[in-house]
Amino acid sequence: MKLVQPICRDGLTNADLAFLQSVLTPDGSAAEALLTLIADPAMRDELLDLPEVFQAVLEQPLPITISPRLYFFVLVRHRFVESGLEDRELADYVASLMANSMATSRVFDTGQGNARQAPFYAIDDMSRIQSAGFCERFYLTVCLAEKSLVVTGLFRPHLDYRATYRGAPNLRYYENIGQAHYRAAGGHHLAQEYCLSDCYQALAARFTEARRALNYVAETLTFMGQDGPN
Repeated sequence: MKLVQPICRDGLTNADLAFLQSVLTPDGSAAEALLTLIADPAMRDELLDLPEVFQAVLEQPLPITISPRLYFFVLVRHRFVESGLEDRELADYVASLMANSMATSRVFDTGQGNARQAPFYAIDDMSRIQSAGFCERFYLTVCLAEKSLVVTGLFRPHLDYRATYRGAPNLRYYENIGQAHYRAAGGHHLAQEYCLSDCYQALAARFTEARRALNYVAETLTFMGQDGPN
């Protein structure tokens, strides 16, 4: 299993750079200077936090031509800061997870088509975790925690509908699963080896705040409530 890493800021595409140039140097007079600034990680981070970048991302027409990584990082980072979650690495990790989950959606012009997610049954995942070996258990634990964050963050209306009309588990059920499995993953030595322990532990402690921030992102893309898991 390949772990999700916080790579949104380091993975800007040519289309992303062109977008940032159009927003921050609309007359093109300082386009080269801007690229020099973006090449510096600290300056890049400051530029991505600018209100005009956030506003321009919000106003992107469909299909969105910037990368899912840039799109989700700007939105997640903005909402996380408003929620008191100041850590950029945490925002980057969550944005990377969201980008991986939604990159094939019709909202992004990626040429990858439109993929629906498979049905999510947490009880099956937990059974596999219990019977797995030491290392595999870690990866499966992370996977379940991440699924819980995606489904509660991006697909809350779908969860609420299933809980109300089909007797499926409710939002709090998946929040508890996400918190517990991020906590378990954060204490594993492999999380430290992959430099993800801090992100996992932060989400274990503040899963609900992160989920609410992602609900805001989902509202920005209204199609998500209709394009979720079965």
